[in-house]
Amino acid sequence: MGPWFRSDLSPCFPDCSARAPKLTAIGLYGQLAYTVGHRTSEIGVRMAVGASRSDIARMVVVDALAMVLAGLVIGAPIALWGRTFAPVRSRIFERRVQFRSSSARR
Repeated sequence: MGPWFRSDLSPCFPDCSARAPKLTAIGLYGQLAYTVGHRTSEIGVRMAVGASRSDIARMVVVDALAMVLAGLVIGAPIALWGRTFAPVRSRIFERRVQFRSSSARR
């Protein structure tokens, strides 16, 4: 990465960070839909035995919260580590590279 890093890519960061929660919500919805689809027979048996809709909803919400908490446990330390070392890396990438023109070699 060179001196173009900050000037060319910086406008992209707010846009990407604004879309990240939306993509996370879509992914969580997809994972929950997949899980509920595969547990349809279990849900049917639970309702036949006497579970209420709130019991089934609680089961699904607990699964969703478990996924969110697992993501936080994994992602938060990585984010803190990146925040700690980001200033060091940005100073490394600020180094200016000068190229000689082809006429200077003659």
